[in-house]
Amino acid sequence: MLCHECEQLFDRNGESEVLRAIAPKSMKRFPLHERMRLAFPRDSDPSVSRFAGYEFGLDMDKFAYFTLSVVWRGTVGQWIKPDGTLTLALVLGGFEEPIRRYLLGETPFPPDTAVIIIVCSDDESRKAWHLPAPFMESNCLNFRFLARGVCFRAMMGRHLPQYFRDYCCTSPRKCIFYGNGERRTREVFSTLKPL
Repeated sequence: MLCHECEQLFDRNGESEVLRAIAPKSMKRFPLHERMRLAFPRDSDPSVSRFAGYEFGLDMDKFAYFTLSVVWRGTVGQWIKPDGTLTLALVLGGFEEPIRRYLLGETPFPPDTAVIIIVCSDDESRKAWHLPAPFMESNCLNFRFLARGVCFRAMMGRHLPQYFRDYCCTSPRKCIFYGNGERRTREVFSTLKPL
């Protein structure tokens, strides 16, 4: 989909770090999950617990870069879905150019954008991978995708709520969340057509 130089840029700025953190295909071990389930969160509610990525040696800026790179790739190419059809191009509107320039290293993290990362505690989510899916929430454009035990969410909007800005993985808190994603994973896959 991309030239060699851009693929190397994407790999160096996020992809290699993130892929080391997600659950391997073998499913025998998921080191990040194992560490998070034993750690003490900064705060928690019934659905998720909040941690700081640096506590686990994670560069959360690379997680943000990876998330936006996957979403942006959906604007310039298509993926093959499980039923063999191609995805429709994602539409970022006025956010596409600021994200493209950020990915090229020309500008800092785009304004009015937040990236939320959730490590899933359940086995079902660690077996799954799904492509970025757009939806609207809080009057913002959202894209969510799952990669073997890690849920990535990008939010974009001029009126992005402050709590999403505060929980963004690039905020000073360097947030990463931990919680059960089984219900949402099953919901996503129930909408897919069988092969």
